[in-house]
Amino acid sequence: MRLLHIKRDLQEDNKENYVAECEDFLRLATKYYGEFHLIFSALYDTFSNHHLIQESHQDAITFAKSSLVNILKICGTAHEQTAESYFKLACCYMKAKKTE
Repeated sequence: MRLLHIKRDLQEDNKENYVAECEDFLRLATKYYGEFHLIFSALYDTFSNHHLIQESHQDAITFAKSSLVNILKICGTAHEQTAESYFKLACCYMKAKKTE
């Protein structure tokens, strides 16, 4: 539910609310799930997508990398979600015109 609130606040550009929501979300998720969980990748992907829309490509790449690292720790290299995470990162690089 908190992730939906964060997405809404991002869309409405309500920075004060989404920062507070993120702090609560990260604190609770870490407490219950540990440092690595798929829910963290969902949050990082949300931020990455938001920054792509805002054309802040370097921030989008940073969050996509965080998501990938999290997925690799959980799923390993030979997993469908890992492939999806690499694809999302590649899309960020393509939008930033960083193809090398």
